[in-house]
Amino acid sequence: MRLKVLGSLLVFLPSLLHAQEDWKIYERPTDDRPTVEWYFGVSENEHKRLVSELKVDNFRPMSLSAYGDPGETRYAMTWINDGTVGHGWQMAWGLNLTRFNEWVQEWELQGLRMTAVSANGPAVSAEFHAIMVEDPDVIKWGHDCDIKDIDAYMANKDSNGLARVVSFRMYGEADDRRYCVVLHENKGHERWALEHTKEGLMPDQSWSSIFNYPHASGQLLRLSKLFMSDDGVITPLVTDMSAGGWSAAIRLNNTELSKMIQTQSAQWFLPWDIQGGTGLGKTQYNAIFVERMRYLPRKWKVKGEVASFRNNKQAKEGLDKIMKNFMKENGIRQAQVAIGARGRVMAERSYTWAETTYGTVSRDDKFLLGGVSKMFLYSAVKWCVENMLFDYDTLVYELLGYHSPSDRRAEDITIQHLLDHTAGYDRKASGEAAFQFREAAMQSPSKGKKPATLDDLIKYRLKKKLDYNPGERMVHSHYGSMLLGHVVAKLTEMPYVEFLKKHVFNGLDVDVFATDANAHLKDKIHPEGLQVGIDARFPADKQHVPGAYGGDGAVKEECAAAFSLRASASTLVRFAGKHSVARMGKRRSGYRRGGVEGGYAFVESYGDDFDWAVVFNTREFASKDAVLGLVDKMHHLMDYTLSEKRYGPHKLECNPGDINLLKQDYPGLTGITPEDLWHLPDCTKEQLNKMFRGGK
Repeated sequence: MRLKVLGSLLVFLPSLLHAQEDWKIYERPTDDRPTVEWYFGVSENEHKRLVSELKVDNFRPMSLSAYGDPGETRYAMTWINDGTVGHGWQMAWGLNLTRFNEWVQEWELQGLRMTAVSANGPAVSAEFHAIMVEDPDVIKWGHDCDIKDIDAYMANKDSNGLARVVSFRMYGEADDRRYCVVLHENKGHERWALEHTKEGLMPDQSWSSIFNYPHASGQLLRLSKLFMSDDGVITPLVTDMSAGGWSAAIRLNNTELSKMIQTQSAQWFLPWDIQGGTGLGKTQYNAIFVERMRYLPRKWKVKGEVASFRNNKQAKEGLDKIMKNFMKENGIRQAQVAIGARGRVMAERSYTWAETTYGTVSRDDKFLLGGVSKMFLYSAVKWCVENMLFDYDTLVYELLGYHSPSDRRAEDITIQHLLDHTAGYDRKASGEAAFQFREAAMQSPSKGKKPATLDDLIKYRLKKKLDYNPGERMVHSHYGSMLLGHVVAKLTEMPYVEFLKKHVFNGLDVDVFATDANAHLKDKIHPEGLQVGIDARFPADKQHVPGAYGGDGAVKEECAAAFSLRASASTLVRFAGKHSVARMGKRRSGYRRGGVEGGYAFVESYGDDFDWAVVFNTREFASKDAVLGLVDKMHHLMDYTLSEKRYGPHKLECNPGDINLLKQDYPGLTGITPEDLWHLPDCTKEQLNKMFRGGK
């Protein structure tokens, strides 16, 4: 999914020691596990012999690494025999670029696709190597070598529907880098991240972290590959697909790798991938070990009730089908959906499509709301205006007591500017200040040893220039919403969330997502994302943590007015039944959506009566329009299944009270109880007269 992530995963690798004599091939077959073999440090002739022998023995290649100078190339590979060698494969090695491309084209025409690529040597005289396999699924794929600008290449990778990196190699020299990449169509929307830097990503001791994947973070990511150039630049490939337990080791010599394999094998961890590099006068290896050679299966679980539909069974089946298809198409593990009317919930369903390591979602579990948190902010501002604490033209910084900003235009920012996102802040120009708590902390008196407060962030931002004149144009700003929350807290003399609990939530179960990962050890909802960065709370310590837990640069406790509240889908529906979700005031048609690292929410007041909401444990979808497609399907479901629609040839738009009087004219009411119609407004006398005349 992203090119940016996770150098710090390298420091989460366990301490792995220990002993094996033969460093070429080591086999540990069992009755209930596939046989895995491997070799490393072998010459081209030895490699050729081993390939031939293993092919005869029904092994197929899993990983390939070629390293060293052309003419003296060394090889490292892992192989598997799991009884599925029904599909053929081909391998090439030691080819120049022209011959390599011809070889690829030859086998592509026969239905094979590339699964691994390697290259070694200077850019002008490199050798190329690859594995191609028969393609029973006929997925899209592509490859390129001799890439000069990897960042530009990766930025355009989705243009042809190829969205997942499966193999990568950096070759050439430090002043003339080249790259090979293999891309596959991302069926099932596997989340992945490739962390590339030209200089190399090798953390020192300052990168070590107390957050040990996956126990504390709740993000079940794992290393899939640790690609390495000949001069030692490591490029990790990370995936969210679980293979059970895993471990990894970096920069081992031949003897150390041999010992490591023996130690890991004794614990039933077998080598999944071995990558080699020989430069700077020494040969080094990276290796990944896994408990299983196949991904753990995901299980589908559904909880919750559906009521007050014309046909509850049909509505439940339709709703579950929509959500199941959407979650599988987008690789989503946890979600909720709710539908209601006038603040009362008609349907609330919780969905889990995940490995057994994930908890089963219940209706009252709370998800990160992202920008939907602002729905409560607008109600808070309305309360303050109605209670004459300020008006829409009030100058914000003057009200808060901040004076002499470096940009005098900031003095003109009003409450209305913040509500309209026209205050002068443009995240594309100067970054989103809500994710700059690290910078604010480093400039505070603690010098990054204590978490920055919103007050610290405001002082930091006031030293910067605005990006445009207040009122000139609209650009969404989380920071602007945080300023509004600060105004509410100051004028009411209450912490912002405490004010919401007293005057806005009306008993609804809403809280703030804690930044500290340790606060979430017992949570069933696992915020998923690929972002990792220095902990926003203690940036001076340079501890790397997942994005949801401060790695995105935000201290969540200070961002409640913008994006860090938690709630269930049912809670959103109850609130939407009485309040505008998009602006201020009473309920009206409209929607609000928003995502943050680890969560996404969508809530809508649909038509005159119905509200619905959906929440996910990730903001990562297969396409930018995926949620809009889901919205269309939900609209269709509500249009054709809600009990206010058609009963026989008629349309029932109000609650007549005694429905038994109407069954002769409304045969579609058979089986419907009075409780099924509570969401409809009471019929007027004129409406009742019309009904008893047969709807004429």
